[in-house]
Amino acid sequence: MRNVTKKAKKSAGLSQRCGICPLYRNGCNLEIVRACFDSFVEGFKKGVKDAEKEMKQLNQK
Repeated sequence: MRNVTKKAKKSAGLSQRCGICPLYRNGCNLEIVRACFDSFVEGFKKGVKDAEKEMKQLNQK
């Protein structure tokens, strides 16, 4: 998959889960927002990598 980081950042901007976040009590400061954003991007990239690995294994069989 090409441009995984760019797609992850775009998806992170579209996914707002603050309504159910336990940290979102009085609003999030910039540090918490950045940590959530970075966490989402890293998880997205790991998910893509695992999916590509799985597809590669299925194609070899």
